[in-house]
Amino acid sequence: MAFESRQLAMIVGQAAHHLHVVVNHIATALIDTGGNGRMLFSNSALSYVDGGTLTALARDYVKRSAEQLPCIYTHTVENLGMLLYLLVLDDRHVFAIVGTNKDEMLIQEFNERLARLLYGAGV
Repeated sequence: MAFESRQLAMIVGQAAHHLHVVVNHIATALIDTGGNGRMLFSNSALSYVDGGTLTALARDYVKRSAEQLPCIYTHTVENLGMLLYLLVLDDRHVFAIVGTNKDEMLIQEFNERLARLLYGAGV
């Protein structure tokens, strides 16, 4: 399933707002990896991860996930106690969350709920 960027940005942006209310010390971004790659929105994610690095990671995981959507990947930054979650939504769009180790369960639950919202109950 492929999503239109503007529509997806509105849906994911609203969902991200709710996540920020529950976990106020996180950062989020929605990346469109098509063409030159662009940030559809960033809520402080670029304060933690360079935009080029984030886009490159998103592109890499979009390629890996072609047959299994949605797909969640996690990177741990040990020395900072941070986690970077990449939720591949379709063949172009990746939702990124930067959080801490202590919020891992809340972020994982959010990612699963967002996937169900976008893809239905069978996810």
